[in-house]
Amino acid sequence: MIIIKASKSEKPKSFPSVRFYGNKTSYANLISKIIMNLHPESFLEAFGGTGIISYILSTVCKTTYIDILEFCCTWMRALINADVSWKRLENLAYIEPTYNIISRKLNMYFEEKENEWLDGFMIEAWKLRKHEKDVAVAAITQACIAKRPFGAFHRVNLYFRRRKMKRSFNNWVIWNKEFKELYLRFLNEIRRAKFINLHVLREDSFSFEKSADVIYADPPFIGKNYYIDYLKMYHFVEGLARYHEWENLIDNDSSLKCLSREEYPEFKKSNAEEMLKKFFKTCECDAILFSWTIDGYPEASWIIKELKKKWKEVFVIGIEKFVYLKGRSLELLIVACDNAEKIVKDSLNNKNKSLS
Repeated sequence: MIIIKASKSEKPKSFPSVRFYGNKTSYANLISKIIMNLHPESFLEAFGGTGIISYILSTVCKTTYIDILEFCCTWMRALINADVSWKRLENLAYIEPTYNIISRKLNMYFEEKENEWLDGFMIEAWKLRKHEKDVAVAAITQACIAKRPFGAFHRVNLYFRRRKMKRSFNNWVIWNKEFKELYLRFLNEIRRAKFINLHVLREDSFSFEKSADVIYADPPFIGKNYYIDYLKMYHFVEGLARYHEWENLIDNDSSLKCLSREEYPEFKKSNAEEMLKKFFKTCECDAILFSWTIDGYPEASWIIKELKKKWKEVFVIGIEKFVYLKGRSLELLIVACDNAEKIVKDSLNNKNKSLS
């Protein structure tokens, strides 16, 4: 195993700023370089999240992005080249507030006036043409995440914004910006992006039959005493992306008004090995890159053993990352293919060449 230190950010300048737990912007350059050194004609990104790897690879080969979360798929569709009226999208910032599902049923995450503004915005956004709606929803979901303490919805936490105390971090400033301002900011970032062509699929990455020359997978991490529940963290923005059906998707037994798990498989310690075996079984590719964590469950040795059943050689890179309040952590990038070690070392030698 080779250990390297992650950069602060390796995202292309044209890629909009995104807030998403576990994103790979700090070593997107490295992942992309390894994939490019494999010279694929087709590439598939499973558990796509921010889609930064798909964004980079889409200019190199036929690219497919998969995620089960509709708000993630909406984000990627917003970056696909298509005609939109930017003036019409800007005008959405000046809608009339109204009282609907957010104000009535999910009013615990933002202030009353903000909830009414969001309801008014979503009602008007849903009247737009498909691609314009995707752009509008992509921008407002990022605005919602930016205005949330810890950038998530797994707790109510509104008191963090209301509490009168001396602040030593910049998030407080963003929390108190109007939705209108944040929406226009993210809209302009999408507008300045290098628009791409790729195939976006809303599917369960574990069970979907995946076929490409190279596959990259970044599944939710499972630790010894925790697991990352993306549906719980982002249920509110997932509801925004499915606004017209949101009310019917809510688990009414949930105090947070999370979405029902019916469409969203839960990946946790009790089923982790079974679901990962299913994932590897449904991968048809010459090479696979797999992100994991040093303290993950199953352990990296188990994952390597599974990979060696289908791919000839496995090589591991340890990537040191700084984690706020936790110090440094070690993430793993596991590469399985013919000549994996050579491919990785060649890529590391060229790592400092930037990707635009």
